Amino acid sequence: MKKFWTFAKEARSELSRVNWPTKQQTIKYTLVVIGLSLAISLYLGVLDYIFESVLKTYVININENTYKAQNLPKDQSTPNQPVETNATEINFGNESNEKKEPNSNVTN
Repeated sequence: MKKFWTFAKEARSELSRVNWPTKQQTIKYTLVVIGLSLAISLYLGVLDYIFESVLKTYVININENTYKAQNLPKDQSTPNQPVETNATEINFGNESNEKKEPNSNVTN
């Protein structure tokens, strides 16, 4: 317990030696941080818009042409998208096509 009180006293004396910023400096630094944050977010937003435009023009346009060539609606699932299935209906080749009922003989 003595170590704790020694630490607390040393921390307090160290904090009294800190050169704390004035109110004006704190306001100035806060405005600098806000201004830089806005500038960086604007910069990233412009880059995002440019990349989105490039992708829509060159990459997504190719996919739309693919749909047109295959006569597929745009919302039809592609091979890379999961298809909803009922897991009890999947046949792995070694099972019968009948749906199995859960084992009701199991007791807790």
